[in-house]
Amino acid sequence: MLATAGLSVSLLAAACAATRSVDAPPAGVLPAARLLQPSGADGARATNPFRDAARSVLVPSCGRCHRSSLATAKAQALAVFDLDAIAWHAGMTEGQLEGLERRVMGSDEIGETEREAFAAFLRCERDGACGPNG
Repeated sequence: MLATAGLSVSLLAAACAATRSVDAPPAGVLPAARLLQPSGADGARATNPFRDAARSVLVPSCGRCHRSSLATAKAQALAVFDLDAIAWHAGMTEGQLEGLERRVMGSDEIGETEREAFAAFLRCERDGACGPNG
């Protein structure tokens, strides 16, 4: 979550628009065509196969504050999640996930395919529905 207490989604989008690249996605961001495909399994991956897709959805809007590798990172944001971490979502509470869901689903900056990818991530996190058809 980019900011706390009362900032609207449009204000969040405006605040983070500078992190977007019009020509190419940021490093580590999946192309839209791959967002709904589960990640491959290897020893370094967390159990949610949609984790990388969800990260790709979040980086353009939230990465400015939620990436420890950037000078723009905010300590309070990193305390919730760090998109540079492999299991970036592992320490989030249900309330934090709900807040993030509201921001993602309510954002005009995030397209329908990206919202579907994020919804698949949430279904896996909350319900254990982690197959390709969620």
